[in-house]
Amino acid sequence: PEDLVGGTCYALWHGRDEPCEDCPILESMNTGKRCEREVTTPDGRVWSIRGNPVLGPDGSDRGAVEITMEITARRKAERSLRESEERYRSVVENAHEGICILDRSGRIVFANRYMERLLSVDRTELIGCSFLEFTCFDERADHGKRLERFSAEETERMHFEATALSRDGRRVLVD
Repeated sequence: PEDLVGGTCYALWHGRDEPCEDCPILESMNTGKRCEREVTTPDGRVWSIRGNPVLGPDGSDRGAVEITMEITARRKAERSLRESEERYRSVVENAHEGICILDRSGRIVFANRYMERLLSVDRTELIGCSFLEFTCFDERADHGKRLERFSAEETERMHFEATALSRDGRRVLVD
């Protein structure tokens, strides 16, 4: 629009009489390099602002081009996802059921607190161990075959029900 030509971004976006502190446009003009910042305007919207220097044929500073994109929705979605992940993590971590996640080879990559208690093993010691190390000897061959099939297939998850041996010798049903 014509009303933007010749105007300044600080007056248009921020209602200011002088450039903003940490202005990416001024920084790009001063350094001759691209600069990007996120800015929140008084109305609460979030913007990605990029300043790109414009150099003359002789390499002298001719000005800058500002590229601005509203990213408010993206930031809200990221915050919502983070909050959802935190809630999920809290539910899994505090569940009164042992939960562990195995990689395709059957190694434990995550174990919640309850699994730690069930097996009488600190989680830091569980991570990286084969799940088969904790299964009762008479079930290991069957579970080993299941893990081999799982490793070869394209399926995302597999459900295990096994009898595990805790470090203190108890037999524990894990699901």
